[in-house]
Amino acid sequence: MWTKIKVTGIQSPIGLIDTYFLVREDRPFGEEHFHVPACLFLLLNSARGESVGTTKSRASDLAIFFNTLEFPSKPRQPRDWRMLTDAERSGYLMFLKEERCNSDATIRRAISTLRAFYRFGRSSIPLHHQSDVSFVFKNRGTSSTLGGNSITPRRVKSNYIDRLLFDVIEAHVEGASSFTRLRNLIGIRLGRNSGLRAHEVTLPGNFDTRKLRSLIAEMHVRGETALEVYILSRKGQKGRSIVIRKRDVALIERFLTGPRSKRPEGDLLCRDDGLSFAIGSTPASGWFRSALVAAMPVLLQKYQDFCRNPSRKFIVAKDALGSLGFHSGRHSYATDLVSEAYEAGTDPKHLLLLRLGHQKPTTLSAYITVEATACGRDIGRANFDIAEGVI
Repeated sequence: MWTKIKVTGIQSPIGLIDTYFLVREDRPFGEEHFHVPACLFLLLNSARGESVGTTKSRASDLAIFFNTLEFPSKPRQPRDWRMLTDAERSGYLMFLKEERCNSDATIRRAISTLRAFYRFGRSSIPLHHQSDVSFVFKNRGTSSTLGGNSITPRRVKSNYIDRLLFDVIEAHVEGASSFTRLRNLIGIRLGRNSGLRAHEVTLPGNFDTRKLRSLIAEMHVRGETALEVYILSRKGQKGRSIVIRKRDVALIERFLTGPRSKRPEGDLLCRDDGLSFAIGSTPASGWFRSALVAAMPVLLQKYQDFCRNPSRKFIVAKDALGSLGFHSGRHSYATDLVSEAYEAGTDPKHLLLLRLGHQKPTTLSAYITVEATACGRDIGRANFDIAEGVI
């Protein structure tokens, strides 16, 4: 994942320059460690007298943009910023509004940053579209494949990660150390087993180690096996309680008493140096993608066995396996949650609203329809018309 870093004291003919660069922490130091076009753009603006605060904001805008393109959480292929159409760029703005819950002011700032960056790129880097780029933002109906906000049964079903598949994916979570492997494993489990969005997993303050230790101790005193944690979504605009089940609580305890105990108290899923991930970054998307890529040979080899397994609900199409993303876990969790609600004799929409943090009940109908199809449940289709909504 791309992240911004502050660079100070760069020697230049006009004196020392402080600026920000975009780097990939998972790549060794060298040309591929830096996002060269972005770094040059940021450095040039700083040399022209742009304040460090403004440069920091521009770096954040660019990091979110590139991470969204290159590490998608939706079922689509990574995109190259140089190849985007005007419609796709505008769709990205809808993604900021609907998925990340950004304010109009934040989106206007992103438009300013991206327009300036593309103007810089057009003058120095070959682009697929040489005309003036546009970033048209409309409140409804503009989103493209970059930010698509329409929930349909087909989309939910194509994202469903069966437990058989997830077992293989999580078995291939990699890490240079026990710390990174357990951290990444907990991260992708929180998406599939608790319905978190990628940014919520590492959003500073959501999973403070001191708070978690206290909550887990209280859970054991009460004789319970599941942990309920209140979390916030982007910029604290929305909050909800999520449930972490016994198996994942045990993994978190193992992490807290093991590799995580060697770093300062703070966010559970932190960087290797113990610091929090930057707000706006979604490293969990990269953790899932790396595990999926490593697991793909096994998934393809055993695909027929998965299809014949009687314990499955349904298995995604073979050619769709490579398009799964971190957000697929949230879709899968929501679909399973519908079954749990029916088994408990409760309204599935109420439980989905409670656990997923949705604001509109109409956004939940696709999950109910897909669950009914998978389980052979007889539900009046007219009661669950598909509507657009935030996921």
